[in-house]
Amino acid sequence: AVNDCEHLGTGPTPAPTAPARMTQLQGRSATKLATEITRHQGATTFPPPKFDPTSPPEVVPAHVAVIMDGNRRWARHRGLSAVKGHLAGEEALHRLVEAAGDLGIGHVTVFAFSTENWSRPPEEISSLLNVFAWAVPRNADTLHRQGMRLRWCGRRDRVGTALREQLERAEKLTA
Repeated sequence: AVNDCEHLGTGPTPAPTAPARMTQLQGRSATKLATEITRHQGATTFPPPKFDPTSPPEVVPAHVAVIMDGNRRWARHRGLSAVKGHLAGEEALHRLVEAAGDLGIGHVTVFAFSTENWSRPPEEISSLLNVFAWAVPRNADTLHRQGMRLRWCGRRDRVGTALREQLERAEKLTA
């Protein structure tokens, strides 16, 4: 939420492009939903664009925003603990950031812990914060070497001193 994010005041940053709209299909398939929408709007349907994973995209966005969601479900589906899902999410984020850099995407915003996460069981909150405490120093030097900047936007008073210090160190290192 906006009121949970403090102004960082670390210099000019270009305004991000508007994020893509996200829709939950609620049990309908994407094809059926698209058909219903085009029928309702009286539009003609076009064949889906061809996708070639071996060629670079024609248009690369300047800014991509990601909501880290589904790590617990992913883990449960595989009979693993929630923390294993959060660790897998951290690895996926690492791959995403590298791919974004390779593609020339200039900004990646990650929503990794929302205010709703505080209502989870205390042991899960603790394990998730431990994943952050492990991942931040692990990745800060790499981000710095690659010329990437980490900025933390959130309620600094809600996390423990050690994690807050690690995040602030990572911000300073990558500034």
